[in-house]
Amino acid sequence: MSDLTPIDEERVFREDGPAEEGLPRLGEWRWITSKNYRQEETTWLGCAVKLGSNFVEYRTPEFDRSYSHLRVHVDDLDRMTRLEPNADAYIASQIAEYQGKVNALLLEVRNVYGSLGVAPAITDQSAASSTAIATLNGQVDVKQYETALVKAKTETLPDLFKQIESANKMLAGWMTAPTLPLMASVAPLQAQISGINDRIFNISLYAGLTENVALLTPDAAPAAPDAKLHVMQLRRYMDEECLLEYEAGGMEFKDIRAFDAWLIRPENRDRLLPFPRTMVAFRVRRDMKDRDHEGSIAQLFINLQIEQADKLTFLYIRNGEQVWRMNCEMDFGELIVPEETEFNPGEPMMVKMFGTRIDSFMPRSRYDYFRAEWEKADLARQRWNAENPKSSIRNPWGFLSTELKIDGKHVSFEPSAWKPFDPTNVYYDDSMKVIADQIKEYNRIALIIQGLFDRSEVLQPHPPVRTWTAEGFEAAITLVRDGNYVLYEGKKPDFEAYRARLNRAILVGSIVAGAEDYWETVEAAKECRRMDNDWRDKGHYRPKRFRPYGDPGPGELAVVREWSPRTRVATFRWTREARSGRRWNESIPASIKIASEHLFNVSAYKPGDFKQFFRDPRTRREYLRWAPLLLAAEDYHAGKKAAHRD
Repeated sequence: MSDLTPIDEERVFREDGPAEEGLPRLGEWRWITSKNYRQEETTWLGCAVKLGSNFVEYRTPEFDRSYSHLRVHVDDLDRMTRLEPNADAYIASQIAEYQGKVNALLLEVRNVYGSLGVAPAITDQSAASSTAIATLNGQVDVKQYETALVKAKTETLPDLFKQIESANKMLAGWMTAPTLPLMASVAPLQAQISGINDRIFNISLYAGLTENVALLTPDAAPAAPDAKLHVMQLRRYMDEECLLEYEAGGMEFKDIRAFDAWLIRPENRDRLLPFPRTMVAFRVRRDMKDRDHEGSIAQLFINLQIEQADKLTFLYIRNGEQVWRMNCEMDFGELIVPEETEFNPGEPMMVKMFGTRIDSFMPRSRYDYFRAEWEKADLARQRWNAENPKSSIRNPWGFLSTELKIDGKHVSFEPSAWKPFDPTNVYYDDSMKVIADQIKEYNRIALIIQGLFDRSEVLQPHPPVRTWTAEGFEAAITLVRDGNYVLYEGKKPDFEAYRARLNRAILVGSIVAGAEDYWETVEAAKECRRMDNDWRDKGHYRPKRFRPYGDPGPGELAVVREWSPRTRVATFRWTREARSGRRWNESIPASIKIASEHLFNVSAYKPGDFKQFFRDPRTRREYLRWAPLLLAAEDYHAGKKAAHRD
């Protein structure tokens, strides 16, 4: 496994005590010179809230729930910052200034009230009434007095209140400024707490191994003691591998035991756990299952809980003829062990930011290739726009400067969004932490494996194993890097092209699948319109599929009754129960016309055709598109399902 390369924690800055030789410290205030979003140079007072290996992060107090912050590279400190030696006195002067502004504005409001004979909100209302009467009585021009009142209401007082609000926000911000150094001093402690939490998690993970494993094959024989454990790199998905419950949108957490029973069959075990000792990580599903809550809030919350359970990770371990299942408290990524090139310190890298968050990494060589392609595309795009200034035709090079066509695919690439992953980048520490966290997650699989060797019967019998040494790891474990698709080069199977080829043979009498699903969506649209027009229906729920009561529909496997070769539209007929009128509960004819692109010609299907889509992992993950159609056809030709011939 990859060893964790720690970030250098030695700082060139002091975190307490007075600054020495111009070097900043946590909690120190400096004047920062930077450019705003208009590229105008501004100067503002900032507190050093974070010290990195190559940067200092400054931020202002919070004014009206927002603040400015900036990371300054150590090489730019002298150029961009200037120490404020009397920060406490300056902050106190700002507080006093805005307190004075607030008091002056409040006095001005009182004067406006007094000049108009209007009392403030908190006063003796009987006295206020007397004052108002006296003021009114003393007016020479009552109309002019009315105008003054209206102006005070609509202009003078609202303007004063806005100024008071603004001054109060500034006052509140400067009053909280002294807390910034205290907040900064807590940050190093949070990093220590995070390290303690990691240790607690690792210990609980290691200690809880024996409680989370179940033997699925009692009385089966283990592998030979010298058999190495093969750890498969790629995480797999239960629903894709076994197609369990494909008719209902795929399996879910409640089907785990059914998957266990399927997996321990020798042919399935040998495909997914191919070595005498093998470990594979499984998740129930890759994608969220489409569950209808039928307008029930309770069912909606139940569905959310089921969705969380579907994301759980399970480790299946084969030991000879034994198969074990381990429920794991932690989640893994798509790869439970990294690619050999993923953490290559010898290869220069680029990092992409999303705001202040690390978004992704890219080798410098790949970035240089993308940039060269981007520059050529951008030049061609600009040339085309200049030659076609008023054209309504889409620019073949794309409208956006970020569009780029690489290997026949449109990708988004903006060179300015990428920065070097080296100490010249003020987010170097953050990038290193992201990689360190990834390595830490990968290393936890080594912790699990060591715990299985040490504390459980899962891998018995075996000689002593020490995964923390390179020699011990190599003697006991082999990493099978199956996470790339090198074995599946070329174009993936095209299901729609396959469907179109079979559908060209549709005739009257052909058996097809897909008609029932299309009919249910049509009926759902009708039901939604009915619900929209029903003033008594106050809910927001609308079904995606719907089957009217007493209407069986065309059937899962339907017979084409009429076929139009020109329009390639099939007609299906059946009978349903009448639900109104004199013929209540009588059988009446029903029909629907469906275009061929929504159908699948079962009659032209050859048994075993589904395997071409199942074998390739790129189409196996898309099984919900093809499995309900192809496996229904497979069952029809095997005599397990019959066509609907109403």
